[in-house]
Amino acid sequence: MQRSTQEIARAERLGWIIDQLLLAAVAKGQVFMPERLRANAEDLVDIPQEALAAAFTRARRELDYPPGVSEIRRLAMADEGSKLDAEMRSSWDLTIRFAEKYVGNDVHGNYGPEHGWYGAQYDREGNVKRPATYPQLEQRVLDVVRRTGGWKQYKCMTEDDQPFQQKRFFEEYRAWAAVEHVVDPSQLLPMPAVRQLLGNEGEVRGGVGQLTRSKSLEVSGQQPTSKQRLPKVERSNEWYAERRAKLKQMADELLAKRSK
Repeated sequence: MQRSTQEIARAERLGWIIDQLLLAAVAKGQVFMPERLRANAEDLVDIPQEALAAAFTRARRELDYPPGVSEIRRLAMADEGSKLDAEMRSSWDLTIRFAEKYVGNDVHGNYGPEHGWYGAQYDREGNVKRPATYPQLEQRVLDVVRRTGGWKQYKCMTEDDQPFQQKRFFEEYRAWAAVEHVVDPSQLLPMPAVRQLLGNEGEVRGGVGQLTRSKSLEVSGQQPTSKQRLPKVERSNEWYAERRAKLKQMADELLAKRSK
């Protein structure tokens, strides 16, 4: 029976881990039984190979004894944790800079890059005059922003708010991978509720990942088409003249009140 690609890849990975365990033992003057090497390799196969490689290197250089499974896991996870921490803090800094430069708001108090200076601009009929020019953030950052209150929380953040908002950002950033791996919506809601939420009485497709992606469009700044955005309204020149006169009158009244 032909082995699957996954089985072959796992066997090769186990072989690599066994070689690293054997090398670490020999470097300390020890020899392990094949059965022990195989069992230890099985206990390490879930760790990313890059992290394992760094852990084995540290173990050979820093330890005076052959490393056990717990020692290798500790070194590997410490390396992964430091990488995640650095990535998380870099994403926080990027989010703050992005909010300061690109995020704006409309008259209704909705915040997002689509409402800022670099968002798309439309004419009176709802057609795009200038497309959006702000950069697109990675999906992980967009999801974290949405789950921590949206762009308003970052644009209006004060010095007193900053520690609490940063804590929420870091918590959601760490949890993001676990949330994305939830692919069965029935784990979160009864199936009728899921169908009602999706507006589809048929088979639920795409799972929670699809829901997450659709909601994240609010944050990503993706604009609907002109037909979806505004219906075309025909107005006369007299209407625009009357409107301008009304606005000028309101401005004059406001200035008169301020000068008193």
